[in-house]
Amino acid sequence: MSHASSVTNTFGNLDQIPTFQYDDLSGPSCIRLLRILPGKDGDIVQCQCSPFSFQGPRPEYTAISYTWGVVRYTELIVLNGKQHLTTKNAREVLEYMRCGDCQITIWIDAICINQDSIPERDSQVRLMGSIYSHAQQTMIWLGTAFNDSDMAIDFVPVIQKALDILEESGEVTDKLLLEATASDAKSPQWQALQRLLVRPWFQRIWVIQEVTL
Repeated sequence: MSHASSVTNTFGNLDQIPTFQYDDLSGPSCIRLLRILPGKDGDIVQCQCSPFSFQGPRPEYTAISYTWGVVRYTELIVLNGKQHLTTKNAREVLEYMRCGDCQITIWIDAICINQDSIPERDSQVRLMGSIYSHAQQTMIWLGTAFNDSDMAIDFVPVIQKALDILEESGEVTDKLLLEATASDAKSPQWQALQRLLVRPWFQRIWVIQEVTL
């Protein structure tokens, strides 16, 4: 079932569903947080977007670090009961984070910031440090998995353990690292890792700030 069909079945005639409109944020320390409502695979993503201030109480949330990809607002979600178009990457994040029986609260810039308002975008950029440092955790989204993505992720701790041992010995070289991981540069594990590391997320200038705050 397509997303459009799912929305139509849930909410009736798609043309009769109003389009979501952002309300202005109330102050310089205010942000929006997004609650992803429960759903199952194939369902249209439904969310609730609400404002919160860093000067007051707010729910625990997960900050999303990801790349926008192609900036085309083609993916339909339901936001506060209304239709809203977002990017393909943002929708994939929401579908991945969605739980079958509980609500998940996140911050994701594509939706939590009114991208049509330049003043709001500028003010929210100044809050990025607070947004990520106040988050309960930061979830890094590299994109949908390839066939060998799990192999690459599983290989990372193997490399880290080997590096720790080599650093203690005082000598780290490519040859010793390959020996310590019992592999060679053309092994499936290294090839999978190389494919993972060329993903766009690793090229972003904001990465260091987002993952260290």
